[in-house]
Amino acid sequence: MRRALVFLTAVLGVVAIHTACAVDVDLTGKGCPCPDDLVCDTRTNTCVTTLAPAVVVIEAGAPPAAACNEGDCKCKTNQDCGDPKRSYCGPAGTCVECLAAPSDTCSAGGYCNDKNQCVLGCKGNDDCTGQKCNTTTHRCVDCIADPDCTATSATAKCSPSGKCAETCTGEGTACGTGGKCCGGLCLQTESDLDNCGACGKVCSAVNDSPSCTAGKCVFKCANGFAHCGPPDDNTGCETNIRTVQNCGACGAICTAQKVEFVNGLACAGDKCTYTTCQQGHYDKDNDPANGCEATCGGSQEVCCPAGQKACNNGDACKVNGTCPHV
Repeated sequence: MRRALVFLTAVLGVVAIHTACAVDVDLTGKGCPCPDDLVCDTRTNTCVTTLAPAVVVIEAGAPPAAACNEGDCKCKTNQDCGDPKRSYCGPAGTCVECLAAPSDTCSAGGYCNDKNQCVLGCKGNDDCTGQKCNTTTHRCVDCIADPDCTATSATAKCSPSGKCAETCTGEGTACGTGGKCCGGLCLQTESDLDNCGACGKVCSAVNDSPSCTAGKCVFKCANGFAHCGPPDDNTGCETNIRTVQNCGACGAICTAQKVEFVNGLACAGDKCTYTTCQQGHYDKDNDPANGCEATCGGSQEVCCPAGQKACNNGDACKVNGTCPHV
């Protein structure tokens, strides 16, 4: 681990940081900003080792207006929710993607789950062409109960996945229909969600609406989630991709290495951003590539007193909506 001695010098109210190598001072666990071989953990504001072996670098940008940081915007009414991806005020008083009651706000072909996310699935029979909607699993199925299978045959029963199937004996043995005997029913393990590829293998429904194709589970993830594990892992969409470690995609880690004078990083609207400018700095050009690049109180930039809306040269100083000052 790199070790350095840190000297602090006040220059026009801004703390300048200098390092000298090969001195016995370990910066691991110390407050940010960090040396090149460490990264800033914005949850604790401390320097840590690399968060993941494969880092996708995304430069932080200016905070989008009214965007929610990882879905934590507080609200009392829908009007308090300015993030278009989370435009409803949920039961817990935070901005969410959808509401299930009094009527489901998701578009056709989707429903609002218990985490207030729109996921693929049916809300009613109108969403299913020639099938019925199982409103418990939100799947379009051939049957919900055994009486629905009388048209297939007098002995057919409704399987847990909503397929009419003949009864059988001999678990795992071949059936005359080309399927396998699972749970006393002849099922097609190439397409059965509850027996995908083998009897008893249920496709994970974690943050997704799964399907079974060619005996393998396929995940259709809810907004804000992804399947980041190995392709054959039956873990569903286990990863929240609205965090600074996975922002918009698996392994996309937000970094401030090329963004100047920002306090913390965040993920909003599936894009990296920063929380606020450091005191004495502001985002003069609104360029997401260089952060809070302008210095207030210098020879060319002199900010107005705190509480006013602009610098005395007309530029807006963006630190919590007021001018920063030194």
